[in-house]
Amino acid sequence: MDDKISPESSMVAGVSSQPAHETVETTTTSKEHVPGPDVGNEPPSFAQSQLHTIIRRQIARPRDGSGVKVSKRPSRFANLPIELGFAGWGKVQWTALSHDELAAAEAKLRDADEKVLGQWVGAAVVGNDLLGSVFYAFPAVAVVAGIYSPISLFVATCILFIFRPIMVELASAIPVSGSNYMYLLNSTKRFAALAAATVKLLDNVATAVVSAAASTVYIEGEVDLPFSPIWLTILLLILFSIVAVAGLKESASLAFVILALHIATMLALMISSAVSWGVHGNAILRHNWAIARAPDTAGALKSIFYGVCLSFLGMTGFECAPDYISSMKRGRYPLVLRNLLWPAVFLNSTLMLLAFASLPFSEIAGSPNILSQLGYVVAGRWLRIWVTVDACVCLCAGILTGIISNIALFERLTKDRVLPKFVMHPLPRSGAQWVSILAFLIICCILYLTTGGKLQIVSLMFTTAFLAIVGLFALSFLMINFHRSRLPRTPRTSVWLGFFALLLTLVMLGGNVALDPRTIAYFAAYFAVLFAILCLFANPVTPLQWAYWMLDQVSVLHRRTGLAQRIVLAITRFRRKPVACLIKTDQVDELLEMILYVQDNEPTSCVKLIHFYESSIDAIPSELEANMHIIDEAFPHITVDLLFVQAPFTPNAIEALSEKIHVPRNMMFMNSFSDSFPYGLDEMGTRIIGL
Repeated sequence: MDDKISPESSMVAGVSSQPAHETVETTTTSKEHVPGPDVGNEPPSFAQSQLHTIIRRQIARPRDGSGVKVSKRPSRFANLPIELGFAGWGKVQWTALSHDELAAAEAKLRDADEKVLGQWVGAAVVGNDLLGSVFYAFPAVAVVAGIYSPISLFVATCILFIFRPIMVELASAIPVSGSNYMYLLNSTKRFAALAAATVKLLDNVATAVVSAAASTVYIEGEVDLPFSPIWLTILLLILFSIVAVAGLKESASLAFVILALHIATMLALMISSAVSWGVHGNAILRHNWAIARAPDTAGALKSIFYGVCLSFLGMTGFECAPDYISSMKRGRYPLVLRNLLWPAVFLNSTLMLLAFASLPFSEIAGSPNILSQLGYVVAGRWLRIWVTVDACVCLCAGILTGIISNIALFERLTKDRVLPKFVMHPLPRSGAQWVSILAFLIICCILYLTTGGKLQIVSLMFTTAFLAIVGLFALSFLMINFHRSRLPRTPRTSVWLGFFALLLTLVMLGGNVALDPRTIAYFAAYFAVLFAILCLFANPVTPLQWAYWMLDQVSVLHRRTGLAQRIVLAITRFRRKPVACLIKTDQVDELLEMILYVQDNEPTSCVKLIHFYESSIDAIPSELEANMHIIDEAFPHITVDLLFVQAPFTPNAIEALSEKIHVPRNMMFMNSFSDSFPYGLDEMGTRIIGL
């Protein structure tokens, strides 16, 4: 990059008036020759009063910008070289973006903007998981809620309407795929965002495992397996992992066809059940009510409550809608949520009521494949086979959805430098990210086998993961309203609704724990392990520094200088990846907050402060260069550069600059913008780190 280096700061203004190609050296005057004011004379001028400070800074900072900012503070490494972690001095540069660079960036952004999903196809992509969850939710809910299962399912579906305005506002403020990970990343610290990513990873794993196990149940109901059903579940997970490695990706058209088949199957089942109910009357329903109802009102309410807590297993898939925001046409996301919720309200409770009107309670409570059994009773074997085929198709699509959702999650984490780049290494022919697929398969198998292959435990974990995600929606909503209140979004929702939704989620989670305390134990164990792994990948510098410190404490190892050098090289390699902060003003407190954010959240020692100006350099804040030098000196472990860019502040310019300085847009940070800003966060592609 043919950058222009600014001259040294003048004594008075502190900012160079013209950009220059070469650094202009300032002559250093020794302290004893500095003229000072005589006693009784006029006060010194501003330049005279600041001269000693300027000379001190010139002595501390090498004129050519070389050297390392080694602090005089004591080091924690008493016996090893203290240069570990210290960075070089920052510099000031000038650059301009050409018309060709801006045009290339515009073409790249235009090609990457693939908003193709409308309200119906978008609903179909998510709806297969939501409407297909009846196959594994009904048996679990029937055991807990009994005859009150239709009420529990109806109440649980209605509760999700509370989260709809919250999810709409979140998507309006941060219209980027990534769900709670992106919401919390742009509203609070990366530590919280990694926790949300861990929950999402567990949700993807539970989606695949429960879908595979439920599919096994329906296959086992039609075929006598020569081996344990556990191995068929593992085989299905391996099979669809191979399908994903072969290059098959999620298709909106295929999802729409599968959803149409599922809806046709459910309508056929509901019509046949309604006809059977009309022919045989209410005898079976009365009998079920007589033997399964609670003895008192308190018992009935308890059954309904526990049924509601577990009924969210039948809502799984709804939490995946934000993962597709970037592919949805503008304004379609609220319609997609509406198109998901209303069919669920009608399908879940109605179909469960028809089951109680057609099947004895003993068959409902003891059958893991309720819907195929219902089809056999009301219409015969042909409908049973049809329902079984539909169940296998929907549930196997759920396995593939879990795998592909996890690939998208890992890709997002890799772009944000949480996971190493080799995780997304593609195969030569198919282009599939085989490392992420293999890692996901291993996690799925470990989770399923450690639960003893019990679908009930995995289903409860699935419900816990779902409730954790919708609870994080409420938490993200509150964080954005508190930390990023200036972000434009429409419509606005009352924060009290966010508090109510969060409280409701905690109550539902408590109900699931009360149902089976093992659920929270399994969930917490898997969460702790996966979260620790993500944190280790996100900040490898800290454990390396601990290793360096331990090496420093063992005197015998001081001779092993090669090991110390390898650790230092590893730390240096991780800390050399730069990030950028887009700044508008020269306020030193704002600059300080940005550097502190980087220090707390990113394992880097290279920060570029970037200021855009269009034509005249007179519009550049007068104290920006001087304050940059102050910040650079205040952080000896971070190199703070200042880059002036002559270009309009637009998404095209951000992309062109990203290509020029080799810093991805998602690693460029900026403060919140208001309604007057002409671009959205999805267009800018940056991260919001300040109010």
